[in-house]
Amino acid sequence: MSTQNPILIDTPDDPLHQEWIEREWIGVGKKYPVSSEVPTFIEAAHSKVLAVPPIYSSYIPDQKMSITDLLKAKLPVQSSALITHSAAGAFSKEELNKDMACLKTRPIPPKAWLEQLDKDFGQAWFNGEQSIEDKRYKNL
Repeated sequence: MSTQNPILIDTPDDPLHQEWIEREWIGVGKKYPVSSEVPTFIEAAHSKVLAVPPIYSSYIPDQKMSITDLLKAKLPVQSSALITHSAAGAFSKEELNKDMACLKTRPIPPKAWLEQLDKDFGQAWFNGEQSIEDKRYKNL
C-alpha cells in the first residue's frame, strides 16, 4: 500500500496540503477524516493505494466483455460463511508476502464484511497497516 512518490494535487480549498507526503500521514497517529471531510489530496492518495496493480488486472473481467462471455467466465463465488473476526482486526502491518494468485480460487468474503473492511480501511491505512490477513486461510 506504500506510495513512494508524492501525488501532486491542485486543491485551492486546501492550499497548505497540495501534495501527499506519506511520512506525514502514515503511522504517525493521525485520525482519518470523516468521509464528508476528506481533503482531495488524501482522496487521491487513498485511490492510488487501493488501485489494482497492473499485474493483477487480468483477474478482473474486462468492462467491455459481452454478457454471454461474462456468464461463461469462471468467477469466485461470494461466501455466505459467518466470519468470526472483525474486519478491523484483519488489517496487518506486515507487507504482503504471498502470491495473490490464490485469490482466484478463494470465495469472496460476505458483502457485509467487505463493506466494514472498506469503512475501516482509511484509519487502518493511516495506522500503517499494509495488508489484510484472511484468517480463514492460516499459513497459506
